[in-house]
Amino acid sequence: MKLAIHTTFFLLLCGLVQAQDNCSSALELCSGNSSTRTTVGTTASGTDPVLSCGDGTVENSVWFKIDAINNGTAVVSVSNINNNPGLAMEIYTGTCGSLVTTGFCTTGSSATAGAMSISFPTTAATTYYVMIDGEGGNQESFDIVATTPDDAIIARPDPNFNTNPSYGCAPLNVILQNSSILHGGTNITYSWQIDGGGYVSASGADTTVLFSTVGTHGYIANL
Repeated sequence: MKLAIHTTFFLLLCGLVQAQDNCSSALELCSGNSSTRTTVGTTASGTDPVLSCGDGTVENSVWFKIDAINNGTAVVSVSNINNNPGLAMEIYTGTCGSLVTTGFCTTGSSATAGAMSISFPTTAATTYYVMIDGEGGNQESFDIVATTPDDAIIARPDPNFNTNPSYGCAPLNVILQNSSILHGGTNITYSWQIDGGGYVSASGADTTVLFSTVGTHGYIANL
């Protein structure tokens, strides 16, 4: 008798984003991952760079970073800014404590439809730091997302896995072949869940599973 294999994809490359109160603990913005953050309870640090737009004063900054993997374009968009004077956002390069502005700085408030956005050119292998600060000490939540039209920054992978063979007679050795496309990232690990069991770590992107029982079997790939 034959058994058939079906597949399900579950990928985790970019964790939940939580803006941090200082540059040294800025967390990654992965392309397409939207998150709700806040300036409530945050403070200015002595190592914060100068703010070159808005009120020009850093009062309660929160930090993100973006890693460029190709020359191209990145866009950082902030929405749901409900207060006035609202928020300011600036993009920097360099290292924490000695950051240099890219010259891209903007503000947003309820007077700008609650939104602000910066589009800027990227250079491969460069880390960009994003500071968001409350204008006049404004404390509120906001939504933030980074995107790219040309694969310029780290993003979630495009998932794809193949089974070889996809059916046959039991017992059947099946090679689970990874053909996912990665968009940057390091230390990528793979694990597999077979027929609803626990996740089993794999030594590489591909793995082989022996199916001994007749029926339809499934697996989940976790990156």
